[in-house]
Amino acid sequence: MHTDYLGAGDSPRPILRDLALLTILCAIVNTIGLTDFGVANWQESIRLVTSQDMQDRGDWIVPTINGEPYLRKPPLVYWCTLTLAEMTGSRVSLGHLRLTVAIFGWLSVIMTYLAGRSILSTEPGWTLKRASHAAWWAALFLATGVLHVRMSRTGAIDVAATPFVIGAVWAGFISWRTSTGWQLRMGLFALAALMAAGAALVKGPPTVLAIFCPLVGALGWLASKNSEDKQRLSLTVAVASFLVVIALQVLRIEEFRDVLGMLAGALGTAYLLALLSGLLCTNARTSLQTLWSSQLVAISLGAIASVAIWSKLVAARIGVDFVSANASKEMSDNIDIFRPSSAAQLIEATSYGAGLGSLWAFGGAWALISRRERMTPGLAIIAAWVGVTLVAFAAFSTGSGRYITPMWPGVALLGAVGWISYRDKPGRNWYVPTTYAVILILAIVQAWWYADGRNRFESNHSPRDFMTELAARQDIDRERVAAWGFWNGALTTDLGHHVVAIDRRDFPIHSPSGMILLDEFVDLVREDGQSWVLLVSHPGWSDRDIPQPPIEVQQLGLTAEYIPINARYGEKKGRHEVHAFRVSP
Repeated sequence: MHTDYLGAGDSPRPILRDLALLTILCAIVNTIGLTDFGVANWQESIRLVTSQDMQDRGDWIVPTINGEPYLRKPPLVYWCTLTLAEMTGSRVSLGHLRLTVAIFGWLSVIMTYLAGRSILSTEPGWTLKRASHAAWWAALFLATGVLHVRMSRTGAIDVAATPFVIGAVWAGFISWRTSTGWQLRMGLFALAALMAAGAALVKGPPTVLAIFCPLVGALGWLASKNSEDKQRLSLTVAVASFLVVIALQVLRIEEFRDVLGMLAGALGTAYLLALLSGLLCTNARTSLQTLWSSQLVAISLGAIASVAIWSKLVAARIGVDFVSANASKEMSDNIDIFRPSSAAQLIEATSYGAGLGSLWAFGGAWALISRRERMTPGLAIIAAWVGVTLVAFAAFSTGSGRYITPMWPGVALLGAVGWISYRDKPGRNWYVPTTYAVILILAIVQAWWYADGRNRFESNHSPRDFMTELAARQDIDRERVAAWGFWNGALTTDLGHHVVAIDRRDFPIHSPSGMILLDEFVDLVREDGQSWVLLVSHPGWSDRDIPQPPIEVQQLGLTAEYIPINARYGEKKGRHEVHAFRVSP
């Protein structure tokens, strides 16, 4: 094993130069053609319409859609979007929302670089020179990571939590390495609490899990130094855990991929619980001191207090019962204990989420397993950032790749460890230009895709052109538009007026502003006495024929006339074509 980075100079990489280059790279990848493509998905549409509604109402406390409270997520991203709009003296637009997440994506890259230098070089760790090179490559991997870039280019909220998670993990790590006994460094306590509060105000208290997982690496480091591990107890716990997880999942298997996910999740859970049981049995006091010095208390208090304060402010305006009901709904929608497909989905996302870093992460894992790289406290944190996070979110989440967005810095750092480890041999100078070339290609391709490619190949995935053309017609009333069997906030933002959502049997629909039944819509049209525009999504329309309204609409007793729109738009990523009909009493 080499102790330093071959081919590097005598000094660590200069911080200011690296930060400037990373900033330029992020500006190119994340902001070129920022709004050339319309609202991309349901998540982005909800953040946009909520921010606009908050601005229109002048209320920064209670997120709303069409005046109805929408509390499924805390308000930090809304606040940042509103702030950008107020600074420019304009109404909230898609550009403000996307610039907000682009900034958070850039901060994630910068924080990964700075934290990586520190975590890898903290004694007993790598030299600062070697750590600075690993941090540089990790930041490059993250900046061009496929899913990280997607989150930084789309106005969802997940990437906004990432820099706060990095900051909390970094503070906890430094506290662990510089504290003795039950001592707590109050400056780091405050910093960890502040970072956790920021993460919680993005996605709620569950973000605490994304912070705790990397810090479990402190126990992993302790275990690697513990020669008195009771193997029989650990083996018993591992076998029992494995069988319990299998039993909880086996009846929920739907396809072969679920079997692989079930086995991976069961093995990961068994290994982690066996490790913890061995520690608590052989060295409980030191284990608890390690957790204490890692600022887990500060992280918990910061996250819980921030959300509790905001919730109380909201409850004072709209009532405690409404707040509690929304919190319960959010938990039920996002927590799924030991779902077989979750592990498979998360592992699949991890295989490409951090781009080149994801591929090299396998090399990093092997370097640690094979002891090509000596385990250090920093490497223990990075390994847990990936391994423990995957186990935890596979066990408790529905398996969406969005949930592990704060894990991508850990994957990128583990990838950098693998890259450095394999580069650290004579005759491998070609690694550097080759890796730079791949990163450059990833940057160019992704910048082009989000600026122009989506418009060329997926223009029908966004309703912007369709709704803009509809709104420009002189023979329709923008205040009388409804969508049957589907809804997203982009319909409202692109039309310039709220679109009524109508429930449809066998077409699951989620409209935070409420829905009406089809019979209620018929009564509304008849009472109003005016023609309405009804948007219908259907997978079976032929391009050759003039679309006809579905039989359910024909049986309503209303006059239905097709409205030709040149622009194309389809729900379900363009698969379910949307057409407009004028319905009259």
